[in-house]
Amino acid sequence: MINFNYIITNDVNNKQYVGAHSTNNINDNYMGSGLLIGRAKKKYGKENFTKEILCYTKTTKEAYENEVHLIKEYNTLVPNGYNISPTGGLGFVGQFSEETKAKMREAVIGKPKSEEHKQNMKGPKSEEHKQNMRKPKSEEHKQNMKGPKSEEHTENISKALIGKEFSKERIENMKQVRKGKTYIEIYGEEKAREIIENISRKIWVYNKIIDKEKRIEKEELQQYLNNSYTINRKPVSKSTRQNISKVSKNTIWINNGNKNKRIKEKNIQKFLDSGYKRGILKIK
Repeated sequence: MINFNYIITNDVNNKQYVGAHSTNNINDNYMGSGLLIGRAKKKYGKENFTKEILCYTKTTKEAYENEVHLIKEYNTLVPNGYNISPTGGLGFVGQFSEETKAKMREAVIGKPKSEEHKQNMKGPKSEEHKQNMRKPKSEEHKQNMKGPKSEEHTENISKALIGKEFSKERIENMKQVRKGKTYIEIYGEEKAREIIENISRKIWVYNKIIDKEKRIEKEELQQYLNNSYTINRKPVSKSTRQNISKVSKNTIWINNGNKNKRIKEKNIQKFLDSGYKRGILKIK
């Protein structure tokens, strides 16, 4: 498997997008799957975008860690570029380490479910079951749902999600997001606002002892601070810093009077021809 970071440039407006990719075919013509870069490709045509490989990494995880710094380095966060999140794909569902994937496979191998078990999981729930689900939760129950979870608890949750089937409605909504539609177009203004507010209520914390980072609700912060977490992200590894250093070589800062951009020095002439000049624009 080949893992690397890349940057895509819109040759029409010079906006850029930083991403990470893993593939067995370096010539697979992959051109990013972000929401805004997807819309831009539809608007301007895929032929008007250029992709450059910035660096290669040993693992998928390392490539995603690089995104955090490359997005900042190349100033590709919206509205200057097409990256929506300052952390790129880091922390999103699906970015599991090889070790985690192996554990997940071991958890289900050789454990077939009986027909009775399958039917109990699928079939309609009794009225008694539904009423129990609707009952108000006690304060003790609510507190147990918050705060750091034990390793056993976390593992049980992972096992429960393996093979989980999503509703047709949810699958359709996910498809619409990938097609470039906004949350408002999919869910309506009220639901979209709720989703965005939920995202803004979260914060990153890191536990140095167990070398683990996590995104939590802000109201849970004190419980995590009491359990050796700090408000921080996981420190960047030496190899990642070296990769970033390599990427920064032979690059220069330019600006067009409104925004700054960091580019490969070999590409300077086409930017100068389109109105850019060397140097960083100072924001007052």
